[in-house]
Amino acid sequence: MEIFLDKRAVRQIRLSATDAVEEGDTESLREDILEAFTEDQVEEIERRLDNGDFFEFLTDTLMEWSGDDVD
Repeated sequence: MEIFLDKRAVRQIRLSATDAVEEGDTESLREDILEAFTEDQVEEIERRLDNGDFFEFLTDTLMEWSGDDVD
């Protein structure tokens, strides 16, 4: 499965990640990541996840993220 994000979405995610590192809050970052994907993409991702919940997957991933490297 290949998913491509446009430059605007990638730029917004990077800005949100930088803000998350500075402020220690990942909620806006999670929302910006979710908004970067179309409904069809989210549905396809959820089909491939064990728990079938992309929002929960992002939450878990961001909780594990050390915040050291935005890229």
